[in-house]
Amino acid sequence: MPALLRRVPSAVAVLLGEGSERRRLEKAAERLGVARSVRFPGAVANRELPSWFRSASIILSLLDRTNASNPVFEAMACERCVVALDTGTTREVIIPERTGVLVPAGGVSGLGDLLADLLDDHERRDRLGREARAHIRSLLLDPPARMDQEIAILLDVIGGARR
Repeated sequence: MPALLRRVPSAVAVLLGEGSERRRLEKAAERLGVARSVRFPGAVANRELPSWFRSASIILSLLDRTNASNPVFEAMACERCVVALDTGTTREVIIPERTGVLVPAGGVSGLGDLLADLLDDHERRDRLGREARAHIRSLLLDPPARMDQEIAILLDVIGGARR
């Protein structure tokens, strides 16, 4: 955040959720002198998430196992530019420079500049958001097909348990 604010002084980071790391993150923001530019709204109801995603220029996901997760899917469906760590199965959803931006695991040192570049490049962000939405929609099944898939998985589990 300090690097980002040097280039984009008006930038604001919003961390949604309530978890065990919140207090540590609040203290880190204070220690780094960026507390005025970081918001911690706390837990947000699922129905409110689309509004939060749409209010953001960039969605940043730095999970260290995989970023192929519901918040990333939902942000992509909201046509947002997603920046995520390249870990786990993330690459199955975020195609570099087509549906988002991947950051090498352990390579967050240049993140502030990357985010500043994206904030400066509206066309790139918008293109990535549009492609992200189209891609995530192509991966989703319609409700009847999803139900059939779920039932098939359950039947397979039940059948395996009987063997």
